[in-house]
Amino acid sequence: RDNRGGGKFRGPGAWARSPDDTAEVDEDLVMGLIQTRDEARRSRDFNTADAVRDTLQNDWGVAVDDDLKEWWVGERKDNRDRKFGGRGDRGGGRG
Repeated sequence: RDNRGGGKFRGPGAWARSPDDTAEVDEDLVMGLIQTRDEARRSRDFNTADAVRDTLQNDWGVAVDDDLKEWWVGERKDNRDRKFGGRGDRGGGRG
């Protein structure tokens, strides 16, 4: 696997696009918004951070995973989906 995906391969603060995401989007704009959001989070300005996250999702269709430091075009998923490949249902079933 290359260094574009999976937070454990990147240094602190480094964000990357999910390696399986090929949707068309302005990556520079997205990275700028993510940087703005990170700065707000570091300053503990969570209202601004949440507003930027909502702008990413609602205006640009971009979801972020703070644990993996990864972003993609598409809906936000339960963290279990991205981290463990599961469906995120609490019942544990796949049916």
